[in-house]
This record gives sequence, C-alpha cells and structure tokens, in this order.
Amino acid sequence: MCGDSELLGTYFTVLIHLCTQSKEARRFARLKVMPPLRAEDVERRPDYCGFGNAAGLLANYGFLGAINQPKRQSDSEDSETEDYKQVENFKLMDQGVISPGTVGEDGRLRPVKHVLELAPKDDPPDEEGSDID
Repeated sequence: MCGDSELLGTYFTVLIHLCTQSKEARRFARLKVMPPLRAEDVERRPDYCGFGNAAGLLANYGFLGAINQPKRQSDSEDSETEDYKQVENFKLMDQGVISPGTVGEDGRLRPVKHVLELAPKDDPPDEEGSDID
C-alpha cells in the first residue's frame, strides 16, 4: 500500500504538468493550492529557504507561467550567424552581384582577376642572413 507522501508526490507531479500547460490551472494552484501549503509565518519564509531558491523552484515548475520555455529558432534575436553571413557572401560572389576588389594604380577600386592579386605585394625580405658582424 502506498504511503501518503508517495501519493502527495504523485499529485504534485500531475499538478506541475497541468500548471505548465494551462493558465487556469496556474490560477487555481496560486489561489487554492499554494495558500494552505505555505508556512504560517510567510514573512519569515525567505529566511528558511531563500527568496531566490523559492522563486526559482516555482518558476521552473511553471507556477509563474511559461517563462522557462526553450526558444524556438525563429525567436532568436541573432539569427544570422557568422557562418550564414559567409555563405551568403559566397552566393553573391557566385551570382556576380559582388566581386572582390583591390585598389588599382590610379587609386580607384578595380575587380580582382585572380586570387593572388589579393595577397600583399610588398613582403619585407627575410633578414635571417643579414646578421653579419
């Protein structure tokens, strides 16, 4: 036979699942279920368990609403990652919309014909052999 504490845990588990799904269930729990479960001296409750711990527990269980739901991909504030931006740049280059360029002899931009034109031209020579005393 099940003990009272086991049944109470089962009831609370069902109540938690209901509260995560329904606004009405959260309201019922807040108005009818939670007041009898509180300690008699509510003012001292944060002294016993800490306000942050109690609030976090209630929030995680859904009593405060659906605030800990994982974000969907469309909800992301920063949807364009660096990889996506790079892929878009390559698409635009393949389509001919944009092309890499360099500064010409006259100081104006001109399109690059080969990738090696993007490499720096004035590399300083290696000075390893110039250590002659």
